[in-house]
Amino acid sequence: MDIRNVQKTGNMHYVYLPTAWCKKNKLTSQSKVSTVMNEDSTLTVSPELQEGKKKQLVLRVKEDNLDVLHKLIIASYLTPAAGFKIILDKPIDYTKLLDKKKLISLELVELNKGSITCESSLLVDDVGSLLKTMIRKIRNMLTIMMKNHTPELIGRYEEEIDRNQLLLDKSITEAFTFHHSSQLKTIELYYISLMSKELERLVDVLYTMKPIDTAYIQSILTIIDYLKDVLAELGAEHFAFTSETAIGFIKKVDALETIKVKDVASYEKKRAKELLVNVSEVLVDWALFYELDKTI
Repeated sequence: MDIRNVQKTGNMHYVYLPTAWCKKNKLTSQSKVSTVMNEDSTLTVSPELQEGKKKQLVLRVKEDNLDVLHKLIIASYLTPAAGFKIILDKPIDYTKLLDKKKLISLELVELNKGSITCESSLLVDDVGSLLKTMIRKIRNMLTIMMKNHTPELIGRYEEEIDRNQLLLDKSITEAFTFHHSSQLKTIELYYISLMSKELERLVDVLYTMKPIDTAYIQSILTIIDYLKDVLAELGAEHFAFTSETAIGFIKKVDALETIKVKDVASYEKKRAKELLVNVSEVLVDWALFYELDKTI
């Protein structure tokens, strides 16, 4: 470890960079360095030439199984790459591939003869807003299911929520890889990732419910409204919530009717409650992080 004195000129504090480090990274008086203030109050100094740079992902596959290719496309999209190209050695039925769930949610993915490409991808720096948008869309979907239950409109919401989840996953991966500036702590990104996955699975279950399930849907809507209020200020500088708030959510989920499985429809209701229980577990873990943070 190299200990250096902090020096001061006027209101400015500075330390000299190690000569050996400057030589190794070919830094001159014309060079620039990047600085990142970490969550633990340490400072990371990096030479500009070592900044994370996105690469193009290129794959050649001999596979023509559409399920395998679908998963490969989704995985390629979620990597922190500038874009991707999948070169196919075997012809495939693109119309059937396009019917695959989630693929329609990927923007800028092109299916060409002999290859699948994505030249660039959309990113959102404000991951907190993505989660709040997802929760609002779930709420709107539930409201429509109770009022007129228009299958086409409900389907569009389900597709939008899928797309929201993919974009959220990609933005979090990008933040972890390239350390993009964000008001959210790394641990908050972790909890957002866990929660959004459970919520997306919940939507897949809710999508199967029928008008006869209106009372149950209303109960779930009340729970989603509570979650929306808890996370309303997510992204604000001093955002936090207490363990009591998380316990309140747990109690609301526990109060949801316990369903005995008799058929597929009752199984889906039971599954919806299980997924909300998973969300409540994430929420209480998240709340305890803030409780611990208060004592540090």
